Parts: sequence; structure tokens; C-alpha cells
Amino acid sequence: MTRIALAVTLGLLCAPSFADMRITFIDAGQADAALIQVDQPSGEPFTIIVDGGDHDNDLKDHLPALTTSDPTVELIILSHPHHDHQGALDWLVNDSGKAVEKVWWNGDTRTSGNFIPFRDALIAKGILAIRPEEAFYHVLGVPNVSFRVFNNGGEFPGVLGHDFNNDSLVVQVIYEPATDVKVTALFTGDIEKDQGEM
Repeated sequence: MTRIALAVTLGLLCAPSFADMRITFIDAGQADAALIQVDQPSGEPFTIIVDGGDHDNDLKDHLPALTTSDPTVELIILSHPHHDHQGALDWLVNDSGKAVEKVWWNGDTRTSGNFIPFRDALIAKGILAIRPEEAFYHVLGVPNVSFRVFNNGGEFPGVLGHDFNNDSLVVQVIYEPATDVKVTALFTGDIEKDQGEM
């Protein structure tokens, strides 16, 4: 037993260094909010927020403790502008003390409520908000982490209900810390059967 444990420990010590990635699913009740942190060779981690919960408190209560030494959010991914996904994103941009660099979203504006303050905050601060292409993306300086956008919206131009959910941004996070190790996480927003079968 000791010999096996020692071999595993040595294997880990001899393994090439690589970035660590952590995904924290934030308690947001029936809503969605997640934090992805990717260590970089130096400095703060590359930080991504996927959706913002239902209310400001979803992020306010948890994010500061999870990002104490990280002043920057490199990317916000808003799957779609429904209240239970965009809830605290205006707080994140305006009042969290974090510098937000970029936003991905599905390009849809067919909603009201707290999407408007979020949109206005992005405009006021000059933060780039884009609808990403359905393609692979890489994190600059972190070669073993990439993203794949499977759905970028615009395929269901119907009313607010099921079609709006089906237009959710769908993003896969791919983490490959070694040649024989691959870990993925898929963020699907609120896609329903129609989008899931495409």
C-alpha cells in the first residue's frame, strides 16, 4: 500500500507543470451562475463567469470570497437574457470592483427587466459584447484550455418562451492538462428539446 502511494506521489512530482482549472457552481436556487478560474503561468487566474443567477445576491454572497486576489473578470458568458441568468451581471459590471474585459452573449434583446441595466452598464464602460462564432477558442497564454461554441443563437427567432430558451449560447470548456487527460464541461443555458436534437 505504501509503495503504491509513493509511486503515485512521485509520478505527480515528475509530471510536467500545467495550469489548474476550477469550476465553481454558485448557489443561485433555480437560476444559473458558475465561476471558471484557470491558473496562468504568472499573475491572477483567467476568470470566466457563466450567467449571473436570478438576483444580485447570488453573486454578491459568493463571488468576493472566491476571487479575493483576482481583480479582473476576463469573460462573462450570458447564455441568454432571461432574468434567471442575467440577475447580478449589472452588479458585477457596476459595483463589484472587478474589471470586466469582454462579454459573450447570443445577441438576443427580446426581454426586459435587469437586462437593460446590464446592457447600459456595458455601453457606459465601453465593454465589448459580442455574439461569438460557432467555433473553437483558445485562452491566450494557457495552451491546455479551450472553448467550443456549439450554439450562438439566432436559430429560433420566435417568441419569448421555448424559442427564446432554445437560442441559448451553448459553450463547452475543454481542459487538457496532459496528453492522455481531457476534461470537459458543457454549459447549455436553457436549451430545450428542439435545440438539443440539432
